[in-house]
Amino acid sequence: MAIFYTRPVLAFGRFPFLSGVMLAMSLNVEADDRFWVPLDTPPEAQDFPFFAVALNADELREHLRGAPEETSPQGLKLTLPLPDRRFTEMEAFYSPVMAPELAEKFPQIRTYKVKGLDLPTLSGRIDFTNAGFKAFLTTEGQSILIEPEKTFDPSAHQKQYRVFFKRDLPDVPRPINEGAQQEVNNQSNEQTRGQKADAQETDRQINTEEASRTPSQSSAQKDTGFLSRLWRSLTNWF
Repeated sequence: MAIFYTRPVLAFGRFPFLSGVMLAMSLNVEADDRFWVPLDTPPEAQDFPFFAVALNADELREHLRGAPEETSPQGLKLTLPLPDRRFTEMEAFYSPVMAPELAEKFPQIRTYKVKGLDLPTLSGRIDFTNAGFKAFLTTEGQSILIEPEKTFDPSAHQKQYRVFFKRDLPDVPRPINEGAQQEVNNQSNEQTRGQKADAQETDRQINTEEASRTPSQSSAQKDTGFLSRLWRSLTNWF
């Protein structure tokens, strides 16, 4: 089934919105016009696979204020995009993670639990902060993220978002490779050997100093010790 979206062009800097987007696939539900607008980002222009969307964050934030507490039997219906360009219906529950006094001080920060309605295996958390909207979802061992485009391109418009599988994120190189780790180990071994050498040198100096004492000094110390012990014995005896 092919669904066509026809909207006026909204240009924001160098990232124009689509005037028409064709989704040549079967969708769970149609995109919610109040919140989400699919964007045309060719695969060759992507640094990794993602579904580009525009979000009306103010409308969505206001909509989510109607979400009930997570102990409620039924949540607030919510449409979210998926990486394969589908839209799925979920329900949201208000799930604060801050203490009440902090939540009152920072009312712009709100967190929610969500679970799938037409895709029951889908669940996760979404939140609003000063950085915008974010989502972390899981389904059947797969992790799905919705992140602001500004996370990847600081010059992007604040309405732009990426929807992608976590597995598709580019590999992050390890901070220390095997060669560098070996170098660290070598330096550590050198430091340990140096510490042992310093300790041995200290012992040698102490022994040399003891050996350098004159016989008269050693004899005097021995005599003093003997006389002390003799005096204590006589005192105790009488």
